[in-house]
Amino acid sequence: PEVVVLRQDASGRRKERAVVQREVLKGNYKGQTELRENGVTFMVDLLHGQKTGWFYDHRDHRSKLAELAGQTPRVLDLYSYIGGFGVTMAHFGSEEVVCVDSSELALELCDRAAALNNVSDRVTTVRADVMEFLGAGPNRRAEARRGKFPEEEADEGDEDGDQEGTATTQGAVADYGQFDLVIVDPPNLGSDRTHAPKAVRFYERLVHAASKACAPGGLLLVASCTQHVGENDLLSACNRALRWKDGGGGRAAR
Repeated sequence: PEVVVLRQDASGRRKERAVVQREVLKGNYKGQTELRENGVTFMVDLLHGQKTGWFYDHRDHRSKLAELAGQTPRVLDLYSYIGGFGVTMAHFGSEEVVCVDSSELALELCDRAAALNNVSDRVTTVRADVMEFLGAGPNRRAEARRGKFPEEEADEGDEDGDQEGTATTQGAVADYGQFDLVIVDPPNLGSDRTHAPKAVRFYERLVHAASKACAPGGLLLVASCTQHVGENDLLSACNRALRWKDGGGGRAAR
């Protein structure tokens, strides 16, 4: 390779008091790098972006969802990062995509990806804490549509799992209407096993709030990269959240 970037900046290194650094070991890294996945073009920041800058583990998931773009004209991409899901859906035919993330840098790259794929008219970016966004009131529509809530500084990407509070979906439902597809892909909610119960409770609140943004017959995709929350724990959390949403009846998560 012409360029080699070394990232030693995971939160676990700080806990172990190991050296935290980012450096270019070989070549001249000139900044944002173009990549293509499933025929869609993105710009990534390998040196300053989240973790490696891109998450190829979702490549097949994005490909599968792209097949549903014709059936999901309105898409809400929560914790969108640089728009891997949202821009892909717009590229393959979804008509209106709202990407929500707390990182201004990530949303700038999301906007660039939308422009590179000629779907800027279909993609709206919103800078906000996701739980705050899901509980936003009608009077915040103008701020959200222009891509930021000026007062929001919360970082929902905290790997220490510091996620608290409750949320309703009044904002998403009242301000944007409901969506045919809601994607929920939060960051790691804690690398320590002791964080698992807290993370499960957060998934319950998050899925409950996000499900209310789904239109009747809509789809909800929930992903987790929290190591100590297993598949069964996540499915159970989702099922509880969906039962709350439907008043005790509910639909099974799968």
